[in-house]
Parts: sequence; structure tokens; C-alpha cells
Amino acid sequence: MKTKRIIDGAGRTAIAAVAAVVLLTAAAGASAQKLVTGAHARGGPATPVPVATFVPCDSSLGSTTRCGTVAVPLDRANPGAGTIPIYFELYPRSDSTLPSLGTIVPATGGPGNSNTARRWRLLSLFGPLLDRRDLLLIDYRGIGQSAAIDCPALQHFTGDLASAVRACGAQLGAASGRYGSGDVADDVDAVRAALGIDKIDYYGVSYGAVDVRAYAYRYPDHLQSAVLDSPWLTEDWTFQASNARFYARVQATVCSRSASCSGANPDPEHVLAWLAQQLRRHPLDGIGYDADGTPHMLHVDESTIFDILSADNFGDPAFLNQGELTAAAQAFRHGDAVPLLRLAAESPESTDSGDPAGFSSAGAAVATYCADGRFVFDQNAAEPARRAQLNAAFAALPKDAFAPFSGAAWWAANDRVPLGLFGGFAPDECVAWPAPAHPDPPYPAYQRFPKTVPTLVLGSDLDAVSLDETKALLPLFPQHQFVEIANAGHVSSLLWSSCAADIVRHFITTHATGDTSCAGDPKTPFHTPFDPPTNFVPYYGVGSFPLETDAAVPARVDPAGINRTDRQERQVASVAWSTIADGFMRAQRMYGTNGRGLRGGSYTVTTSDTTVAIDYQAVRFSNDVTVTGHATRDLATNTIDAQVTVAQAEGKGGKQHGRGDPLQGTLTIHGVLYTPGEPDGQVRGTINDHQVALLVPMN
Repeated sequence: MKTKRIIDGAGRTAIAAVAAVVLLTAAAGASAQKLVTGAHARGGPATPVPVATFVPCDSSLGSTTRCGTVAVPLDRANPGAGTIPIYFELYPRSDSTLPSLGTIVPATGGPGNSNTARRWRLLSLFGPLLDRRDLLLIDYRGIGQSAAIDCPALQHFTGDLASAVRACGAQLGAASGRYGSGDVADDVDAVRAALGIDKIDYYGVSYGAVDVRAYAYRYPDHLQSAVLDSPWLTEDWTFQASNARFYARVQATVCSRSASCSGANPDPEHVLAWLAQQLRRHPLDGIGYDADGTPHMLHVDESTIFDILSADNFGDPAFLNQGELTAAAQAFRHGDAVPLLRLAAESPESTDSGDPAGFSSAGAAVATYCADGRFVFDQNAAEPARRAQLNAAFAALPKDAFAPFSGAAWWAANDRVPLGLFGGFAPDECVAWPAPAHPDPPYPAYQRFPKTVPTLVLGSDLDAVSLDETKALLPLFPQHQFVEIANAGHVSSLLWSSCAADIVRHFITTHATGDTSCAGDPKTPFHTPFDPPTNFVPYYGVGSFPLETDAAVPARVDPAGINRTDRQERQVASVAWSTIADGFMRAQRMYGTNGRGLRGGSYTVTTSDTTVAIDYQAVRFSNDVTVTGHATRDLATNTIDAQVTVAQAEGKGGKQHGRGDPLQGTLTIHGVLYTPGEPDGQVRGTINDHQVALLVPMN
């Protein structure tokens, strides 16, 4: 039996930030080995621009791609500190017969994320523009192939956070303060100049927006346009209480958009508040089974809720935990902990960031954050004094600052790992980091963007960066156009919405948003803008987790058919559909091919490029009904077709209405899983020889 600890810091903190993924392929090349000169936007003498040193690209990148490095000073205030290589990949435009229309430079944020490691997604996003535009991917200093920072205790998180941060700072020594977004902006401009590029279209997502703002402050004359999707607010980051409010808001929004969840739970925020209070006072110990059926010994406290509500924001199926937590809390309220324990088992802490030269460097993330941040403690004070100042500021916060959660739970969840799923940081992340030798903030607080730069700002209603935070930034951008993307999570144009992706491409082309009518429909199903598209199953809300069938909401009678069932039989049909749907939800979280039903039984999942098929063997969603049979999901249309047998075992509801035998039946179910505008699913067949014509909600 696997053992998992989810207490005193079980969680991925979700604050505003991950920086998502982007794709690009083909940008234009310019041999650009000529020497040019330039002056810093804030003044200063012209300095020689480093020469690009070209190296062979990986064969998978195509024959026209150009790869190389530009050597830049590690510390521009200390020439004796040496240089650091900044790696780039230049994807030239496919049509070289016409003049280039510009160069797109993406910043995928994190901080600490490698831009080149996300090349395929970026190529997919910007591919339609790359006939006349070049794509330039740059790994920022300390990340990816630009001398990635490898601090083992942070990268493969071990020990306590303060010790890991302290060790990383000591490892970097005098360079510990030289990984901020200000230095990054100077590096990006060095690469731009070395390649002979005049102006760039800078696309920044999440923390990447900090990089864009830093570049705009320092090099406005070389910025053609800017796109900020889910932008971080950099001013005063230490206490991000909105992180807690985000969880409550998104959980309630997801439930409200599910007919099943909202029908059974009209006040999901109140339910979440009850759950937080209950686990704060009485933590839960028990065994939970994950999607593969692996048991985990769990200690679930209030901070575990942060684990559960942040674990699936980029996973497939997206926001399933939000769609289930309300019903799981209601079951727990009535003594049934099984659904809650399963959610906890499926939401483990993420403590290992893998290869530091791969997708992200945890050391670079902390180094960037601690260089850029504005804190409530004096960074030049000794560590004990810093911590005392931080604790005093935290204690002075209003008691409801983290409602519906306690501040202690929020702190614990943030303090367990160097970076949460959303790239969030612990409030004391930088207490143990070395004081900067000569601070160089990326830009002054609330610095206005250049008046000459057209700027697109995107925000989403399910984003970890709240719409209020995003809208608060808008006055800083004189030439901004703002679009709110409904029913999308963090970084809408990259991860969630082809509508948002189209708006971004149109803006880069025309500096106008064009028709944005597609952005406002909150019933739009989730889909990613990648080519080929990734089929995200949208959130699937659950109304309840009935322990016994007599507690289930009965399926509705279908007036289009002949139905002879009574209430108990309609409840059995409802549980049968819940069992089938639950299998398809869990299939997307499995690492293997064999899963376990919520309350027992097993199923086998077979996948292809077009379908997911599940074979159920005595699977139980409630204690007293088993489902056996076969079901398929068409990945292109989300259509579910199932043929199953159901049996209600003897138990609390097994013998009712004077029957001597439990109920048995054969059912077929057909419907489209959470696709707005589609009707409820149809259930046909017989239960105890009674003809069935019923309807079940598909979301």
C-alpha cells in the first residue's frame, strides 16, 4: 500500500502564475553576425552587441531553423563576473519572397519555464502567422539550455523549504541576484540585436507578462506590439490572499455551470466553507484509492483542499475536482468519506521538477522571484529579522483575508513545495535568499507601458489570476485592448480556447482584436488551440455520491419512449449512468489501463486515436448496484455509447415494493458528454422486465 502525507503542507498553491505552453515553428533567419550598437532605453553609452554563435540544431527542428547562443554578461555591473550563454532558436518565415512582417518572441513564464522546451505548442499556436513572420524562442538565463540552474534540494524538493532556498542561494553566491526579469530583458535585447532584428512582437503569458513589461520599460523602441495573457501583478506579492478566494470562486462557478452539481447544490460556496471549517477542526484519516486503484494512507486536513482544487487546472479532465468536491463534501457531511478520500488520493503534491535543463528550473524560478519581488520585509536585514517582519505583517491581516480558508492552511499549502501547480510561491520563499548586491527591479511599481505600443490583454473567468487583478492593470496600458474569455482557465490562448488563440493571431497581424463574439459564451466547451487539437473533456459536475441507490436522484422519464419503470428502477438507471461516466472521468487520470470503481469493482481502458473504450466488471458507484458491460467515447464528438447489465444487490434498497428478488436489467445509454446544446442522454432497455425510456444529464 502506498503511503501519502497530505498535511501541514499538502498542496500546490495556486496563485496566479504558471506559465503555460505555447507553440511555434518557423521563423526567419538573418545571419546577423554583424556588429551593431545600441543604447539602453534609460540612457547610457552605446555598447557593442555580442555576436551570435550558431550551432547545429536538433534534426527534429527542421532544416531552416537556426540555433545558437549569445554570450552576455552574468552581472552587467561587474564585468569581471564573466558571461553566460543565452540559447535561442530562430524559425524563419516560410515565404522568403516577401519582406518579413516581424518576429514573434514568446515568454511562457513560470518563472523558470524553458521557452524552447515548449516549442511545439508555440509552433502550433503561431503556425498560421509564420509565412511572413519569424519565431524566436529564447531560453532565459538559468533556464533550459541557457546554463540552467540546478539546485538539487529545490529541483527534487527534499527537506524543508527554507533550507532548500538557503542552499540554492549559497550555491549561486554573488550571482544570486542576477536572474531577475530586468536582466532577462537586457538578454532578450542582446539576442534581438545580435540577430539583426529591429522590432519584436512580444507574447507573454502568466509570469511572462513581467518579462514583457520589463522589456517595454527598457527597450520601448524595439517593441512592435505586446500580448499579455493571464498577466501577473508584480506589485506586492507576499500575501496573495486572492489565491484562496480564487479557489472558492472557481469551485462555485464550475458547479453552477453543471446541471447535476447546481441542481443538487445551490450554494457550493457555503459547502466549501463548511468543509474547510470541518477539516480545520477534525482532520480525516483514511485510505483513498486513486484512479488506478492504488490505495493511499491519507491524513486530510484543511490545507488538503488546496491540493484538490489545484491538481486538475491543467489536467484532463479539467476542473473535475471542482465539479466533484461539493458533492464529496456533502457526502462527508453525512458520514461518507470515500469520495473525498479519492479526490485527495488523486491530488498528490508535486515536489520533483525533473531535469533542470528540461521544462523548468526550480532554482531559476526562486532566483527570479526573489530578484523581482516586492516584500513586506527588508531584504537587507538578517534572516531572523526578515522572518519576524513577515510574521508581524501576516498577523496584522484581517481575520477573513483568506476566507473561506484560514491563513494557517493557506500558508501551509504554499510552504510545502518550491512552486505550486500555478507557480505560486510561499510567503516566506525569499526570507532565506541572499540580499541582492545591487538590486535592479524589472521596472518601477505601476510603471506605465509605452504609449506607442498596441497591447492586447486577455483574462479568463476561471483563471488563477482573477479578472479583478487583470482589470486593475489596464490603466497602465494606454493602447490596450482587453478581451475576457469565458469558460477558460489560466492562459486562455495557449491552453484552453481556440477563440482566444484566433484573437491573439488577429491582433499580432492587425493590432486590433477583430470579432470577439466567440469569447463571451460561458457554455463553450473546453478545447485547446493546438494542431492537431487535444481533446480536453470539460468539467463534469456531480450532483451527489449516493451511498445506497435509494439516495440517488431518479432518472427522468423520456416522453419520447415507452417507460414502465417505478422510482426505484429509475434510481438504478441513474446510478448506472453515474458509474459509466465516472469511469470515463477516471480513465483520463490513470497511468495504467486498469481502474477501480468508486466503491469497488474494476474496469479496463483501451484507447486509440479516435476512441476510448471501457469494459466494466461489477463496478460500484453506490454500494448496492453493480454495472458490467462495455462503453465507448468518441473523442471527436464526446459521444458516449454504452451497453451494460445492472444488478441491485440485497441491502438497504435491494428488496422494496414487496419484491422477493433484487433488481436486474440490461441498459443501453447514448448521449454527448458535456457539449452545450446537446440533449440529455437516453437510457433504453429493461429492468426486471419493465421497459425503460429515461433521460440522464450528461453534465
